[in-house]
Amino acid sequence: MTDPSEVNSKRASFDLVLLADVQPVPTTAEVLPGLRPVELDGLTAEPRVAGNGEFKYQAYVFRATGFRAAGSGAGSRPSRGAGESEKAA
Repeated sequence: MTDPSEVNSKRASFDLVLLADVQPVPTTAEVLPGLRPVELDGLTAEPRVAGNGEFKYQAYVFRATGFRAAGSGAGSRPSRGAGESEKAA
């Protein structure tokens, strides 16, 4: 996942892992090679302390119950799957 409006390069992107029986495929067009806009459904963020010793920092675990095409609205049916990722703050 990438946030092009984020000024801090460390926080501009993170990986999202989707857990599903069948690989979900976004239906939106690529905006860059390998990059498609999606909206995450049921998104939650859990704060965690990461790092070791004196080098600890705030991190987050993100989870989503599914995703849909960006801009498709709340009435759309989400794709099946759940996402989980860690993102350093």
